[in-house]
Amino acid sequence: HTMPSQDKIVEFCQLLMDYLSAGHFEVYEQIVTQCAINGTDSRKLADSLYPKIALSTDLALEFNDKYAEHLSTRNSGAFDIEL
Repeated sequence: HTMPSQDKIVEFCQLLMDYLSAGHFEVYEQIVTQCAINGTDSRKLADSLYPKIALSTDLALEFNDKYAEHLSTRNSGAFDIEL
């Protein structure tokens, strides 16, 4: 298979970071705001969602840190798997 160019990887990583920002900060904050209106059960749901959001955020940040700057030969073999 052919590896994407570094420019394409950088572009993807920038979009990924934008997506994370929206999900982690904007969407989750809206959920918390609505939970304040809707009561305790809604807050429990939001609290149960946060670890899942945090885990996916951490994985995406690790991917960005590893590939956005430079796709080395050393880590290019894992690119598809980690993506």
